[in-house]
Amino acid sequence: MQYGRLSGNSSINDRIYACFDTLDPHDVMAFVRKFRRDSDGQNFHTYRELLLGSHLRQCGWKVRYEQAIFGRTPDWLVPPDSAAPNEIVDVVTMHQKRKTDIEIGNAVYADQVWSGWLTIPSDHVLSKLDFVAAR
Repeated sequence: MQYGRLSGNSSINDRIYACFDTLDPHDVMAFVRKFRRDSDGQNFHTYRELLLGSHLRQCGWKVRYEQAIFGRTPDWLVPPDSAAPNEIVDVVTMHQKRKTDIEIGNAVYADQVWSGWLTIPSDHVLSKLDFVAAR
């Protein structure tokens, strides 16, 4: 473990290191800094970003993490072959009720399994996209 323990959960920590092996080496330190600096709640978001980027890299996409483009830093960017990037990818996390999020977080932190019923309405994502479009 070159960067020490980055998660209190041993299986997540192992997965983080496995994902690092798939990333562009220049992107690894950004994740290390975030995992060391941020709260557990924010680290759940960072972990999801890492999982997606690792998956995209394993699929052959040459994505880079938080690269500036048009004054913004999306989670993942496919560097351009020409004047414009091929793809921009941002991770969206849908949250459960606060009580359920806390239960899941406590179980993960304790290296336990959480089971229960997730109750996200079917139009939840659409309503969030409509809100963003209206801004």
